[in-house]
Amino acid sequence: MTIELRRAADRFRTDEAGRTTWHSFSFGTHYDPGNIGFGALVAHNDEHLPPGTGYPDHPHRDVEIVTVVLAGALRHTDSEGRTGVLVQMGPVAGPARIAVAVPTLGVEDTARYTVRPGQPSAVILTPGDTAIYIGASYTIHGGVVDRWNNARTDPVVYTATPGVTVSSSGTVTASTFGRYTVTGTAGGASATVHLSVIPQGTVAALVNRADGLHIVTLNLDGSGLHDVVHVSDGGIGPRPRWIPGTNTIVYTDYVNDLQRLRTVDGNGNVSPFFSSPPATMTHQAEPSPSAHAPVLYFSAYDSRCLDASAYCLFRSGIDGTNPELLDGVIAPGEENPHASASPDGSKVAFVTSGTQIKVFDYATKTVSAWSVTGMYPSWSPDGTQIAYAEQYGGALHLMNADGTNQRVISSGGRSYPESPVAWSPDSKWIIGQDFQFGTLDLIEVATGKVLPIVNSAAYTSPNWK
Repeated sequence: MTIELRRAADRFRTDEAGRTTWHSFSFGTHYDPGNIGFGALVAHNDEHLPPGTGYPDHPHRDVEIVTVVLAGALRHTDSEGRTGVLVQMGPVAGPARIAVAVPTLGVEDTARYTVRPGQPSAVILTPGDTAIYIGASYTIHGGVVDRWNNARTDPVVYTATPGVTVSSSGTVTASTFGRYTVTGTAGGASATVHLSVIPQGTVAALVNRADGLHIVTLNLDGSGLHDVVHVSDGGIGPRPRWIPGTNTIVYTDYVNDLQRLRTVDGNGNVSPFFSSPPATMTHQAEPSPSAHAPVLYFSAYDSRCLDASAYCLFRSGIDGTNPELLDGVIAPGEENPHASASPDGSKVAFVTSGTQIKVFDYATKTVSAWSVTGMYPSWSPDGTQIAYAEQYGGALHLMNADGTNQRVISSGGRSYPESPVAWSPDSKWIIGQDFQFGTLDLIEVATGKVLPIVNSAAYTSPNWK
């Protein structure tokens, strides 16, 4: 078989009575003995007809005429005067109608019909990503649409990766911590959604609303959201932290051009952390309560600091009593911010010389001989490890509490800001804000497994209890 390419621009053309016709084969005055048809097809014309124009009545014999209307409408009358209209279906399924009228006779009628959805084109599943606890369930809402997004009634068949189960109706139940997928299939189309099965917990965090920053509390699965208090940022950040064993949060607020430590309870009642701060103290920031002792470390500006224009380290009771300046015995003449109390309150990790993490022993009044490059140390509740960030952001790191066994804990190209992370109360998980993927990430310390919580993207500076 020989195939000959004939381009559209090379077709025969007829112009008459306002009509323009392109002929693919010999037709009328255009005759080409080598191009009289293709099999049973004897004519293939492309007609451009202005409104109100057409062809006068004329006969046909032994042929079937197929007309495809690309735009507009066409009336074709047979030898008995009957006519029909070819209607191009639109993209919306549902009831439709065509009004038919003969104005000269004063009669009209309506043809009613239903446009059915097209063939399956896509499966739609919601939610696309979520987080649930072990033993909890939620329902995926699934449906099928055609290419115009008209809903179809095809049943969706669900399958899930091991670790979660899914019923025929889309109910998902979690049994093991991890990151999982559920796939819905129908009519040759499919879609996949994700979920993280996470440990239980409640966090205090910051969220930016129309009127500014707010401290909120919420459960890790996104439930129980509670707006606690409006706060202002003086530059170092509010850094909300739970006071262990309570529903009270200690944080930094910007009041009358000064950063001040405050507390807020679950009912939104705000109090100053220090009833009578030292007269020499101005800015107060970065509170770090000890997990198991009635002790809090924090940073402050104080005229007694060897560098009064930089933050230096303080220690106080968890109730704000007896604030004690530590600057002279920790790093004389250097700024020493970003405190993280050990769980028993006897030590504090801090940053000095710009990016050097060290540990101060309160009982012996000595500073570790070792230092590790990093920012924002965060002591684990079991006292064995310290997590820390990179300057300007990047990977998250861990080290033993004595500075040994430094290692990267984050994985998969994920990146975290230069800010503190928080530990789970059992020291098995770390939570941090992933600014590359826009999520709060739970990182399992033993494995490095990352469980993103996608619906938490708006929350920053989380603290876990």
